Amino acid sequence: MQQVIIETVTEKELKENNRVKDKFKEAFSMRDIGLMKEILHDEGVFFGRWNKGRCANQLCATYHPGNFIEGFIGEQVNEGVSFDSNPNELTLEFRFYDFDAFMRFEHPDDVVNFQDPPRHRLREIMFHLTLRFKEGKIHGIRRPKKVIADVKKLMAEN
Repeated sequence: MQQVIIETVTEKELKENNRVKDKFKEAFSMRDIGLMKEILHDEGVFFGRWNKGRCANQLCATYHPGNFIEGFIGEQVNEGVSFDSNPNELTLEFRFYDFDAFMRFEHPDDVVNFQDPPRHRLREIMFHLTLRFKEGKIHGIRRPKKVIADVKKLMAEN
């Protein structure tokens, strides 16, 4: 029989994790390698095999969609949870899009929720990153296989 371990988070840890999450969004959006290294845990394992230094460099220098979208200007970040082998971990949905800020009809005023399909008219790139926290830093980052917006619907169905 498989043993299930339920981890709980104190109010202090939750506040610290939210602070680190916001710093991660900022570091990734700004491609700030220094800030990224500051918030990654020294003993963390990222994407299954990377250490702290390689993760910071790859995320900020190579992995960032701004390298692939010419004229990239827009970004949106939504939050959800993973629903795969490590369920209920914080998942960030990054949406990067290209639009002409001076053309009103092309401006993405529409509200986009977690897991909504990409907006092709804006050449939107969308991907998910799941974060794991430890000691006030990010201890793991991975690409989840399945995500959901929240667990409230699942709880109501059970």
